[in-house]
Amino acid sequence: KLQPNLLLLDSGSLFAGGMLDANSKGPDLDKRRTQTYLEALSLMRYDAIAVGEEELNFGDDFLFEAEQRYKIPFISSNIKSDKVLPFVIKKIGKTKIGILAATDLAAKTKSGLEFQEPLAAIQKTVETLKKENPDLIILLSQLGEDSDKEVIKRIKEIDIIVSGKYIPNKGLLEKTDSKILLYPKWEARSLCVLRLKLKNSKVADYKVEEIPLDSKIKDAPQMLSLLPGCLADADCKKGGFIGKCENPGEKNSRC
Repeated sequence: KLQPNLLLLDSGSLFAGGMLDANSKGPDLDKRRTQTYLEALSLMRYDAIAVGEEELNFGDDFLFEAEQRYKIPFISSNIKSDKVLPFVIKKIGKTKIGILAATDLAAKTKSGLEFQEPLAAIQKTVETLKKENPDLIILLSQLGEDSDKEVIKRIKEIDIIVSGKYIPNKGLLEKTDSKILLYPKWEARSLCVLRLKLKNSKVADYKVEEIPLDSKIKDAPQMLSLLPGCLADADCKKGGFIGKCENPGEKNSRC
């Protein structure tokens, strides 16, 4: 409501249960945790989310079903499947924005899908996008810093890369060859807000802001209603009591 010209994007690998998931509770509960995330993402009306390695933690069908059930646009330009869009186009006011995504080839170990070499797939998708005459092209990337900078060097049409790879002690934004590279915070503990001013389909000015997602943010009742009461006995702590979680991860779970 406050930001009508808003694009809400995620660079992927947000599903629970991956190697870097410090809160993993095992396959069944991780799947339930992910379903809670998906309900929240649907409520927030994301414009595009990249398919990362973690989006395939529970198999291809789980991802496809999530797309249909929660109406979330998961995209990848280098996964060959009629169930995964290679890009989306968004119109904000008079500005047309093309959004594509690149999935790390490491994801192949978790999937039965066919993957293309990312750089070639990005180039091909950009050529298709150009026919739509976008004012801005954004890449949601799971490839890593070195590959992202190679993309910037070789594919000039891309204006912004939103990286999905966390790099310790890295700032939110880096400018490379007049292109903008955004980096995520660990465990999505901050929201990155990039404000753009365009002139003649070029970024004329920009400002980046970091919003910590901490306890100072007022709870949203709609989001609280999605959360289970507990996921494990460790969530049930009270002085002088032994805590147990009933129906872990379910809507009716309680301590």
